[in-house]
Amino acid sequence: MRDRPWISGVLAALGMLAILVLVGPSSLPLVGFWLAVSIGVGWIWRTSGRVLRVALCLALPPLCVLMTFEGGLLFLPAAFALAGSTFARKRRVEAPL
Repeated sequence: MRDRPWISGVLAALGMLAILVLVGPSSLPLVGFWLAVSIGVGWIWRTSGRVLRVALCLALPPLCVLMTFEGGLLFLPAAFALAGSTFARKRRVEAPL
């Protein structure tokens, strides 16, 4: 999971697509809001150290729940994937003899 932080981006894009499909074209401002939030979270995650990443991963799920009426629950899988990517440990691979 550590080598695949892009999974959370794909899940966020699927959340935005779900909002667009379920609500229709009138949801474009909401999808734009979630796009800006996703880009901001991705930028913070890429440019920050481990402590800020952990804080971000602990703050995202409650914020998604608070934003339920704005489609926040659709972004919980992306938040959990980002947390999994942050908390995963690198495994040491040894070459066979």
